[in-house]
Amino acid sequence: MEPSSAALIRRSVALNGFHGEVEIFQGELAGAECPCAPHALSMAPLRGDCLVGGAEIDLLHIHTSVRMELSILEGFLSALREGRIRAAIIRAVRTGESREAVIAVATAFVAKHGLSYEVQAFGRGQDVLLVQPGLLARHAVEAMFQSGPGHAVEAM
Repeated sequence: MEPSSAALIRRSVALNGFHGEVEIFQGELAGAECPCAPHALSMAPLRGDCLVGGAEIDLLHIHTSVRMELSILEGFLSALREGRIRAAIIRAVRTGESREAVIAVATAFVAKHGLSYEVQAFGRGQDVLLVQPGLLARHAVEAMFQSGPGHAVEAM
């Protein structure tokens, strides 16, 4: 995450009264191939599962570039397999591909890893929503963007 983006997020957290409810991690996320850093102050890339530990995550938002979204998502596989991430929004940067093609890629990812998530189109662009069956509906995820405290992870 760019330092200016982290500063904007910290300011938003403070202005909206979420201090103590939202934790901001500024660093590089890596895919499943990356081992967990030995301590929290390490500046080495960090696998998503290492970042979230055993926490229950309401919303994971991945927004990367150069087709890195599935690699980053693989870094959260343990939490996804254990159902500790209720919903994930992935901003797919796949220029020239149709929305259907992006959904197919996400659906293949879910099947390949045996994950219990439904895959849906989300938003106006090529965003993909992975949601636990029967737990959250699209409108509930949209409401989380406008509601109070929860546990969310945003990877940019």
